[in-house]
Amino acid sequence: MIWRMIEDGMEEMNKYLKVSIICFIVAIVAASFISCISCSPKEEAKDSFNRIQNWFTLNKETDQNIDQTITVRIRGFGSEKEKQEQWNKEFPQFGKVPFGVSVSSNPPQIWFNLREDKNGNIVIPYHVLGHEMVHTAKLFDKRITNPDDYISDIY
Repeated sequence: MIWRMIEDGMEEMNKYLKVSIICFIVAIVAASFISCISCSPKEEAKDSFNRIQNWFTLNKETDQNIDQTITVRIRGFGSEKEKQEQWNKEFPQFGKVPFGVSVSSNPPQIWFNLREDKNGNIVIPYHVLGHEMVHTAKLFDKRITNPDDYISDIY
């Protein structure tokens, strides 16, 4: 009789233990998602920059140098609609403008989207500006790797 009561108590305790373990796992998973979602734009930018820098250091060092002076017109737009309208006026033959693009005009142009931080300051997408600037520099120095090849290396 006493043994049966202990077994019943253990079975009941096992149910609670199972539920507790499941709740704990759900809480860990939820906390992981929340921590990713709640990352600040500043932290995300820092992490992205560091990941790109880490990727860059995987490439071997070189004895080559670049010394260029390039005049570039940068065209940033806070509105996708306005960017597309301006693009259609200047380059109707190319269709829809992507998020960022380098144009081999004279002077070369780099077009991209803008955003605004919480203080109202303009945020330039440095990953896009840098990527398109590499395209622009490649116009003048063919030794430079096509930055689109970097993307294909990542995927």
